[in-house]
Order: sequence, then structure tokens, then C-alpha cells
Amino acid sequence: MRFARTSLALSVTFTLTLPAAALARHAPRHSARAHRSKISHSRRHAAPETRIREVGVTTLEPFGPAAPADLKSDGTVDTIDQVAVLGVHEDDAPCTPDEIAAGSCDDDEADGTDLEEVPAQDLTKKGAFHGIISAMKGVGAIFRPKSAETRLSPEDEYLQELLSMNLEIPVAGVTRDRLQDSFLNPRGGRRNRRQHLALDIGSPTGTPVLAVTDGEIVRIGREKRGGNAVYLRDSSNRYLFYYCHLSHYTHGLMAGMKVKKGDLLGSVGATGNAHGAHLHFSVTRLPDDAMDFRRGLAVNPYLVFLFGSLSK
Repeated sequence: MRFARTSLALSVTFTLTLPAAALARHAPRHSARAHRSKISHSRRHAAPETRIREVGVTTLEPFGPAAPADLKSDGTVDTIDQVAVLGVHEDDAPCTPDEIAAGSCDDDEADGTDLEEVPAQDLTKKGAFHGIISAMKGVGAIFRPKSAETRLSPEDEYLQELLSMNLEIPVAGVTRDRLQDSFLNPRGGRRNRRQHLALDIGSPTGTPVLAVTDGEIVRIGREKRGGNAVYLRDSSNRYLFYYCHLSHYTHGLMAGMKVKKGDLLGSVGATGNAHGAHLHFSVTRLPDDAMDFRRGLAVNPYLVFLFGSLSK
């Protein structure tokens, strides 16, 4: 049997259906031009879906053995005739043997001795994260300094780390479609105006509050504004997760305790400066040389939860 040439193909295209609230702020504006009004109208009434673009697809090439000419499909079997090949290098055309022999080519990889083998799974994952992070930036604000002491700059690497954790939503029974983005919402009065660097998750008093990842409880206690609060640091010591307004803590919870993802930390409440039962939850990227969260970078938890399922 004659086989067609087979090429390595990596698929890094995702389709993510987002809650309507996630796209409300970024819906296309109505155009004043008559010939575009119909397009704008259809976009506003289309399903709330955003497509992450394909990454680096350069060619379509044959895949697998050539199908027999007399093969007839009854529609129950899917066949793949072509695959997309990713362009993972931007090098010029390779040197010819004559150029290499003459020493007139400076292509370090021409002899194959400097090539690095990259597992297909790793390459796919890298491309997937790039697409997901690009989509996150189009939906809402991602980073903000925690205070004037912050020296960290926003990096895509931080988002990749958080997405890789596949964080648990911290309130039992709440799914991502129930979340509403409250990051950067105004808080306080005229004299004490500030931005809300967290996510508020409304739920009845007594609803279980869970550890979003493996880590260590670094502090628990009563605070003036936050009421009953818990500080959880992840196992890499890079991220601090803050829970507050809890009605109570789980029995035996204390600073220094190791917890696992999904462990019970306490219950939703309205302690401190809270209007109605809810969990105030924040994510902070800590400085590598300090554990002081005031010098860290706030990350929008809403977007991390919204896109986290795509990174599995």
C-alpha cells in the first residue's frame, strides 16, 4: 500500500463560550454607517461566544495513507484528508550543501547538531496558553498594583502559573457562569475612594468556603473591614489568596496548617464591613524577595476562574 507523507500536526484552537456578563463591557459599538449597521445588529444578538485564534498555522499537508479511489463513505465515519502544520520557527531557507562546504553559510542549525527536540505536548500547551491569555486581555482588566509599594510589573508568566493551578472556585456549589466581575469596582466614599481588587461571590450564610489550591494557612483572624479572614499561600510561595467576611472558620483551622485543594476553610458570612452575605476573595502575586502582600500585584480572580478550565 502506498502511503502519503505524514506531518506532525498540533491543534491549538479553542472555542470558549463566555457568560453574557463577561462580554457586556466589550460588545461591539453600533456603527453610524448604514452599510455596517446590519453587521453590528447581528453581532449584538449573536450568542455570547469568542473564538481564540489559531496560532501559527502555515500550511495544509496530506495526512495518513491515501484513500482508495473506490472508497465510499456512508456519513458515519469521519476521515481526515489534511492537517494544519504549525510554523514554529521563523528561520530563513536552510543552507545548501555547497554553501555549508564553502563556509559561506552562518546557519548554526544547518548540520542538525544544535537542534532541540521539543515534545509535541509541550508545544501544544505553550500555544494554548498564548491564545487563552490573549483572550483574557480582551475581556477585562487583569493586573493592578496592591499599593504604592508595588514593584512588580505585569507578566504573562503569572497568568500561565495561575491557569496551570486550575484553581477551585472557593464557594461550594458555585459555577463559573454565576460569577460576576467586580474587579476594579469603586469602593468607599468621596474621602476614601478606592478600587475593589477582588471578586465578590454572593452566597447564603453558611455555604462552605474551600481552599482553591494546595498550600499553607499563613494567618487567620478578625479584621475591622474584612471581618473573619483567612490568608492562604500556595505551595510555590508566589501567590496569596485572601478570604474574608466569613461567618466562622472550620474547626481546628490555624496558622501554619497545610491544606489541600478543596479542603473546608469556613463558611460564607457577612462579618466586617459587608453588605449581605458573600465571600470577598483576592489573588496577589507576591514579590520573589518578600512575603509582604502590599508589595505584590493584584490579579483579577474572575478572569482566572473564567478561563482556568481551558488550561487542563
